[in-house]
Formats: sequence, structure tokens, C-alpha cells
Amino acid sequence: MPNRIPETWIQAIARYQAAATNQSSSVHASSHGPHRPHDARTEPCTERPIEDGRDGPLSRGQPTHGFDNAQKRASWNDRRAGASSSRDPLCERFAAQRSAFLRDGYVVLRGVLPPEMLAAVQADLERVVDGYAERLKTAGKLGGLDGRHDTSAGLPFRERYTELYRANKFGPHNRGMRSDLPAFFRKEGHTAGIYALISDPQIFELARCMLPSMPPRGQPLRLYPVYMLRGKVPAAIAGPADFVDWHQDAQYTYYWYSERNTTRAQMDEYAQSLVNFWVPVTDTTHELGPMQFARRPSHAPRGALTRADLRCKGCGEAGPRRQPARAEPSVHQGRHGDRVDRVEFLRLADIDAYAGADHSRLEAMSPLRRGDVVLFDQYAYHRGLPNQTPNATRWSLDFRYQDAVADTLRSEGGFFVAPRAAAAPEMAAARRPGAGAGAGTPFIRSAEDWAAATPSFRLSDLRHATGNPRLGGHDWAAQHADAGTLRSAVDLDRGGYAATEASADARACHGRRLRSAPASRFRPPRAKLAGSLLPDKRSQHD
Repeated sequence: MPNRIPETWIQAIARYQAAATNQSSSVHASSHGPHRPHDARTEPCTERPIEDGRDGPLSRGQPTHGFDNAQKRASWNDRRAGASSSRDPLCERFAAQRSAFLRDGYVVLRGVLPPEMLAAVQADLERVVDGYAERLKTAGKLGGLDGRHDTSAGLPFRERYTELYRANKFGPHNRGMRSDLPAFFRKEGHTAGIYALISDPQIFELARCMLPSMPPRGQPLRLYPVYMLRGKVPAAIAGPADFVDWHQDAQYTYYWYSERNTTRAQMDEYAQSLVNFWVPVTDTTHELGPMQFARRPSHAPRGALTRADLRCKGCGEAGPRRQPARAEPSVHQGRHGDRVDRVEFLRLADIDAYAGADHSRLEAMSPLRRGDVVLFDQYAYHRGLPNQTPNATRWSLDFRYQDAVADTLRSEGGFFVAPRAAAAPEMAAARRPGAGAGAGTPFIRSAEDWAAATPSFRLSDLRHATGNPRLGGHDWAAQHADAGTLRSAVDLDRGGYAATEASADARACHGRRLRSAPASRFRPPRAKLAGSLLPDKRSQHD
């Protein structure tokens, strides 16, 4: 059978509606490729070489996490069909939450996690902050004439990181220009406390029951390679550096990481395979800057990939060809001194007009208590509100769980994790070829495995490791030939995507482009990288 991308529910509904009104026009539309701007119709399925600025033609390689494409799509279709035809009695207790999650794209669950679990995460964070304070003090990058006066020592947990940030940024070394502290913590999150939370059976049940495919109980899920602890300091101290604007998480995957000319059908399949968790480590009031969501557009009742504006602060006329975000400093590695003057980011197109047309669409996730959990999907419109307190840090943990047979659409496969109560035979069965494990993707079975695992890399780390400053980001976003056909939030509120988009001909054209593209050559030999960036035995892309 041909290796075709399955029809999504959006296309199926649009096709059905078109057939009901005009059967002949529906048949005619199905034989055409996707809608394109007028000047692009004369260039059907032509291969255009891409230059990366260093090594000549560049193509994004195909990801190979889990099954090969034919096996993976067949398994994914089987699971999705099974989930729609039968009800899981173990998920019935989450029926109301699942309904809200599918309707709105987000839901809050109260009191999910026990206090002692969050206390263990807080203890891990206290040790992380202690370590950064000691390194900054030794390096002379705090307050006082010699930069070694730690004014944060002895303060309560919710205030200490703010004071450490302030002393470092406004001390004699940085003089208010920047901070050497990270925007978020990832490698520091490989602790026993974090492992206990992400492998908690209750968390697994929530993830499994919210996924459209409803994977079998006890089987592992994929911990997606985007997970982090965040310490959000007051906006008056951090400035705009920590501001997270309106976006969809799927937009970053599509524009910055996915292979060239990834289709909306692929993005729909990807988005339905993920559920995001946002966990407040401490109580979160509105003043601390919670997340804010906007309800879906009326013509996208299950969400849709929305056009993003590619923004860049400090890029000037040269264009967005620098770091995609504030660098993640590491005091002991000496990279904290690199100053980042250009910042790339995405912003939902027309979001101000969309939100301003009906303020009831907006909902802030506050107040949240320790133990509450916010779940949301990849198409949810959301942003982070500013921390308006004078001295408190908003601490949170966010991570994503994905159906193990789905594709990450990124160069990294993340980790396979099973609930702590899972039996050894279930884990062994998941590792057999054909069970969706994915060659090279590590299994995390214990806190020791989690502590020893190589953390997933952010884009700036991959750029640094490969020596290619144009890897990913806005440069790659410009390579999507069909990105201009995406609609803004206002457009989606007025009307959905047409049924003829992402048709069979368009998918076949996309496949020919990928098969004819040259292999990616941006990655240097593995021996030149510090540690193992990615698992062995896979074709890689970023």
C-alpha cells in the first residue's frame, strides 16, 4: 500500500460538508493539490535546494523515532480507530475532564499530586539554587565590591532565587545588562524527585486517558524531549527577557524543528499524540504570572495549526539569524559571558484582534494550589502573564507525554517511561521490535536511569554543538514552502481550512520532495560532540 498520511478529522468533516452540498465539486477538488498563492501554482512539486550558509545544499532528514513510517501510521490509525469505537472503563473517572480538554484544549485538575511529592521537587530546586549561588559567589558575580556578597542566603525559597537573580544582574560584574542565571532548568531536573513525579501512576493515567488513542494501560509513553523547571522572577527585575508571548506549542515544532514542507495533516497527527502538563511547584496567584489561555476559534473546534508571525528583537536589517531565545547559561562551563543581543520568537498572528473581539475568550490559570495540574494540547493558544510581585519567584514544572508510536517531528526521541507500578514483563514486551519502542530511544526504569540519562538539548545547545548558528529557528521556518497558506486566529474564527488543502496529491508531492532531497550535512561526526547528542542507529534531523 502507498505510504500515505491519514486523513485528519478536519479534512474528513470538510470533505463530508463539501460532498453534501455539491458532490461533483467535491470529486473535482480531491484531484487537485493544496491551495497555494496564485504565483505559486505554476511551480507544482518542484525541488528547490536550500543553502545553510556553510556546507551547500541542506535538507532536513526524516525522523525515525519508533516504527518506520508505514508501520507507525498503521499502528496509529489502528489505535485511533479503537479509541473511537470503545470506551475504556478505567478512564471513565476522567470523562468530564477529557470532555473539557477536547473542547477547549486545556483543563485544570485540582489536588492531583500529594504535597510530599511537590515538597521533594522543591527540595531538589533548593539544592539547584544553592549550587548556582555558590558558583556565582566563587566567580565574583554577586553583590559587594568584590562580587562575593550573597544577599540571598537565608531567604525563604520563594524569595531566594529572585534575590540571587537581582544580585547577579545588578552587581558590579553585569551592571544591569544581563543575568548569568538560566531561563529554565533541564539538566538539573534529572533528579529523584522529578522522576517520582513524571512516573507517578496518576500522571500516567491522566496522560493516557486524555490522548485520543488511549494507549493500553501499563504500557510506556514517550516523555517528549521538551521538559523543564522554570523560575519566573518579577518582571520589574527580569525585564522583557522572561516574557512568553502568545503561541501554540505546535508552532515551534512546525516552524523551527520539523522537516521541510511538513504538512498540516502531519501536524494534526502529531498534535493529537501529545498532552502537556504544567505543574505549579508552589501556590500560584495571579500576581505571580500564571499561564493565560484563549478559547479556540469557532471554525477550529478541535484546534488547528495557526499562522505565526516570525519576530526578532535586535535583528535589524540583517534578519533573524542569531540565537532563538535567551541563552541558557552555565556558570561552571563559562558560557554565561556570551551576550545575546538578538532574540527570535514566534507570535500568534492577529491574536490581539482575536482576543480583543471577545474578552470572555481569555482565562488565566489562577489561583493554583500546590498539587493542581494544568493539561493542555499542542494547539492551545496560551502565553505567560508577567510576574508582578516585588520579590517572589513563580516555580513550575512542565513536560509532555506522547503516544509511544507517534513521531516527535524533531531530531530527538526523548525517553520512554513507564509508571513506577508497571511490571517488568510489560516493559520487556514494549521493547520487542514492532512494539513501538523505537531504536535508540532510551528507556527510563528508575531514578538512577533518569539521573544518568543525557538531557534533551534546546536549539541553542544544538547550534553550539554542531557549530551551525543557522540550524533551526527562523531560517528553517522560511524553508516551509506552504507556511504562507496557514491562517491567522481571526481567519480561523471566520472560516476553517478548505477541504482541498493537504489532499492526496499534495501529500504525494510532499513525499517526492522528501525522497529527492539530499541528505543533511550540517551535523559533524559524533566523536567531535561533547557526549552523545542523540541515540545511535537512527537517521537524524533537527
